[in-house]
Amino acid sequence: MKVVFPHAARQDVSYVQFVAAWKVLGDMMGPSRGDWREAAVPRHNRAVSFERQLAEGLHYNLDVLCRLLVTPSYRNTMHATNVFLGANPNLVEPGGKVLHNGRLVNAVRLRRGERSAVAHWEQLTARQQEELEAEARLLVGKLPQVRKKSVAVPARVNRSVRITDSDFDNLLRRARRSHTKILPASADNELRERYLRALISSIQEEEFQPKWRRKAFGEAVRGWPQRLQSYFWPTPRVGYSETAEIWSRIHRFCPAIE
Repeated sequence: MKVVFPHAARQDVSYVQFVAAWKVLGDMMGPSRGDWREAAVPRHNRAVSFERQLAEGLHYNLDVLCRLLVTPSYRNTMHATNVFLGANPNLVEPGGKVLHNGRLVNAVRLRRGERSAVAHWEQLTARQQEELEAEARLLVGKLPQVRKKSVAVPARVNRSVRITDSDFDNLLRRARRSHTKILPASADNELRERYLRALISSIQEEEFQPKWRRKAFGEAVRGWPQRLQSYFWPTPRVGYSETAEIWSRIHRFCPAIE
């Protein structure tokens, strides 16, 4: 079964792709970690540009979800309309009013039943679900200004730092290939600081391709926040937010660990 987007020349995605994106958007941008099957998500169907939606902090809503799932040429089009709901009768249903950004707005919930998108999702294996969620995490992670809950994003790198000598270039190339200690023990603090600043800057600027089972997984990303959002280990099901949550539980019982 397909979710059809009437305002995007009837482009479509599968029910399970939509559910995966719904889950991940709620996990990354939603107000809580409640049951995603019962979550009331704001519609926010507004005839404004995608950039304006995000600039106003309106990341968590049905309209943004739809705009993410269509091709970029249709992302400035409003999608969460009555026409969209009518074209997808087994997808969502009215979810009453929710308080969002200080005002009450209309919301929707995923529809339940044997023909619903949720039913299709629940027929998948755990591995199929985790792979779809990993793909959705990469998609949602590309939202401008997106920040995962409880994830500390490194401060902006000082771009005035530049690597000028060839020795330093070689040092950085070795650092990117190796996890071993490569600075000599005798290096002074100034050299260490310069090296670390340059390495941080290079990680910020270079493209990074996530991989799963030795194959490219999703699209390449660039920048510290995007790397964090594309992180997973040991499987795509366990992303950065899940790892941070596990660590917070460990730290709660072992506060001496830093």
